[in-house]
Amino acid sequence: MYRHNFIFQHSKILKIDKLDGDLSAHASSGNISIYDVYGNVSADCSSGNIKLRDLEGVLEVESSSGNIRGEDIKLTGGSRFKATSGNITIGLLNKDNDLSFDLDSGSGNLYAVGSTADDRLILKNGPITITGTTSSGNQRYTTD
Repeated sequence: MYRHNFIFQHSKILKIDKLDGDLSAHASSGNISIYDVYGNVSADCSSGNIKLRDLEGVLEVESSSGNIRGEDIKLTGGSRFKATSGNITIGLLNKDNDLSFDLDSGSGNLYAVGSTADDRLILKNGPITITGTTSSGNQRYTTD
């Protein structure tokens, strides 16, 4: 049975491991770690870092003050990453020709599968669009 899980944490560390189903995770202060989830993930953190590993689904991830880092991520649809003050670094399992990018940075470097820019980077390759926004921070998206 496919289900939706909602988790809210006020402070400290929020860790989710091994979940089959959609997930909404929110932390007002502290770090979020999400590992081994098969389903769509929505995660936001007011003050802290977000770590993602071994996920498959559509992702909506936002950190107001902190970094977003992901490894072994397989996107199944358009996804969004936003860091107001922090870097975004995502390692993807998708093929380059499956991905398109719409990246914007107020102050920071942008890198997506071999292309670089300073303020704005748009690549139209495939049906899955990654939207990335940083006010002050770098963005880096790589594929294996």
